[in-house]
Amino acid sequence: RARDRKKPLEEDDLKPRTEPDDDDPEVLAESFNHAWADQLRHRSHDPSIFRAIFASDFRGGRLFLRSAILKFIYDLLHFVGPFALEGLLTALSESTGTKPPIPIALRYVILLVVAGSAQTLLLEQYFWMTERNGQHVKASLISAIFTKSLQISTRSR
Repeated sequence: RARDRKKPLEEDDLKPRTEPDDDDPEVLAESFNHAWADQLRHRSHDPSIFRAIFASDFRGGRLFLRSAILKFIYDLLHFVGPFALEGLLTALSESTGTKPPIPIALRYVILLVVAGSAQTLLLEQYFWMTERNGQHVKASLISAIFTKSLQISTRSR
């Protein structure tokens, strides 16, 4: 509508956010602080920030493990290309003059395209998951450092 374009966009014009609070910094910080408190309570002699990050409820460890599985499958698909290319070349070199091996060669070509497409999708998902996980860890650690800096007394600064 032409008249709607003349009006500036306001916050009320936007759709309400319906996705979960997985990316909310307050939720991430609360989850990390709870995991860090557990580390201090149960392992007071040797608390580990890595264990706290892994144990956080924001799926830090699970998201990381899922992304590692995607990367592993992506790496395995690197072996499909050479084998499919060898099969394609073998099928084309064994062709007889009367009947070319088009159906066999076409299967290898489709396999190459599907493997390449799957690799692209898997790698994109892997990078998205690891980037998101990194942002979650970053937000949690920044919040913990900021909270700790607020607790330091002015005399000890």
